[in-house]
Amino acid sequence: MIPKIHPEARLEMREAARYYQQFSEQLPGRLREELNQAISNAVENPRHFPILENDWRKIRLHRFPFGLIYGKSGNELQVIAFAHHKRVPGYWKKRSLTE
Repeated sequence: MIPKIHPEARLEMREAARYYQQFSEQLPGRLREELNQAISNAVENPRHFPILENDWRKIRLHRFPFGLIYGKSGNELQVIAFAHHKRVPGYWKKRSLTE
């Protein structure tokens, strides 16, 4: 299965890494490792994680206050958001993967 990441989700990932960079040079790498593991877990077993709404699911990261919101379409894993737990729930619903 091929992961496709929405441009705004990719931006959220970069902003989070930049934020953690100010505290430690190691934190952005740890965030990326955990994020990559979450994407791998979703690719390996896409139906394992809790449903948020319709076919969108969420994987919570363990060491960081973020969740990866994704759905499966055919042979594609579609990552629509990398959401901080304090963000307004559902802010990502207006996004389209064709953007």
